[in-house]
Amino acid sequence: MTSSSAVPAVRTAGITKRFGAFTALSEVDLDLAPGEVHGLIGSNGAGKSTLIKVLCGAITPDEGTLTVAGDPVSFTLPAQAERAGITVIHQETQLFPDLSVADNVVVSRPNLRGPAGLGLRDRRADRAEAARLLESLGLTIDPGRLAGTLDLAEKKLLQVARALRSKPRLLILDEPTAALEARQARRITTLIRGLAADGLAILFVSHNLDEVLESCDRITALRDGRTVARLAGDQATPHLLAELVAGQQLANAPDRTPHEAGDLLVEAELGGADIAPTAITLRHREVVTLTGLLGSGAGRYARMLSGATRPDSGGVRIAGRLLRPHNRRQAVAAAVGFVPEERKRDGIQPMLSVERNIALGDIRRFSRFGMLDRRKIRRTAERLIDDLDVRPADPAFQAGLMSGGNQQKVLIARWLAAGARVLIVEEPTHGIDIGAKQNVMHQLRRFADERGCVVVVALEGDEFRSITDRFVAFRRGRLVAELAGNVPHADLMAACLGTTSEGRES
Repeated sequence: MTSSSAVPAVRTAGITKRFGAFTALSEVDLDLAPGEVHGLIGSNGAGKSTLIKVLCGAITPDEGTLTVAGDPVSFTLPAQAERAGITVIHQETQLFPDLSVADNVVVSRPNLRGPAGLGLRDRRADRAEAARLLESLGLTIDPGRLAGTLDLAEKKLLQVARALRSKPRLLILDEPTAALEARQARRITTLIRGLAADGLAILFVSHNLDEVLESCDRITALRDGRTVARLAGDQATPHLLAELVAGQQLANAPDRTPHEAGDLLVEAELGGADIAPTAITLRHREVVTLTGLLGSGAGRYARMLSGATRPDSGGVRIAGRLLRPHNRRQAVAAAVGFVPEERKRDGIQPMLSVERNIALGDIRRFSRFGMLDRRKIRRTAERLIDDLDVRPADPAFQAGLMSGGNQQKVLIARWLAAGARVLIVEEPTHGIDIGAKQNVMHQLRRFADERGCVVVVALEGDEFRSITDRFVAFRRGRLVAELAGNVPHADLMAACLGTTSEGRES
């Protein structure tokens, strides 16, 4: 790490940002040194997302100053921040899937050839530059390949390559390892340390506290928009960081409580692209976790079950009623709720209020004689906001201004309000802080106990052991094992990997 006496690459002083009566940031100071990996932690709603938006020019603070390499700056557009050397890689993948890898790398400024002013595209130079940047990150990919065909780790690295093209002073990484397998996450964290060694300042924003401890030279903790701690990396412990995020002392997680399954609720037999025809049953009061390595087929099967992806064959019977889930509208009519992993792209309506987002699950429930019952919407939203600890606790707050974890809670609230009997949730703790995870777990368990059943889709299935009644493991597009919720972790991983628990191929 660069000496602390060096001029910071980027510094904030007294940054304050208000949205109406809600104060998202209050007098936040942060300095980011060249060659440093600086961790930023905090609960959902702590102010991390707002601070990132201030740094990258997406919003303008009400008070405070921002300096880059010692010079005061003021941004009103992200392009201004990028020209000053600040680049952000957001949690949600931001690529053009139908364009090539090379096109995605040079999309903001393609290479040109010929006499000045003609603006002829030099695609050969684009491909060569993309290949060079990717190779510097240890990634060998055909620059002509479509970006949509890459796996999630490769997409993350492609975004890093695009960011490095502008030679930034500060690279902001928002949950860079979320939803990655452990092997892929290590690839990202190793890369981060290498970039810092080359003199780049990095702001590492993550709920994965183990990765923060492993990767960061210094750590800043936010809570309720204020700085509550600044630590050197070697001063921190996992328990200390967890309590800083939660804002309270944490008890040990309760032991898993067995739940007796009820009557048969769902019978599904579905097949699709790269998914063999597969039968699954779900019972009342069950939480079933579909798991497997990235690309195993667990997620694609759940999307067919939810109606988000059309199956090639088969159907679903819910409480005896046959359903061919060709789209979400049909699934919603059959009381099937779905919370996607890419909540900002596929779930939340950012320009609408929290209460309107909650009502969208089934708007008919909030209508009388063709008119919206605004009082009913407000009462329902207030109850669910309280149950799920949504922050800020304002039904009229614009959902797009909330942190990612609170948007996740709003989507869960949507299906609670819609009366869904089957709830399918992709990576429900993705982007949710440690203090909120227990709340979300409780809500999923409560949904199954009181309403029907829950299907969780998770790469790290073992995280959901405390609420899971049954694990369903997928590998290479096939269901390979159904295991009890109290199965040893080694046996669950063996099923996903195709080995015995002793590590031999099965």
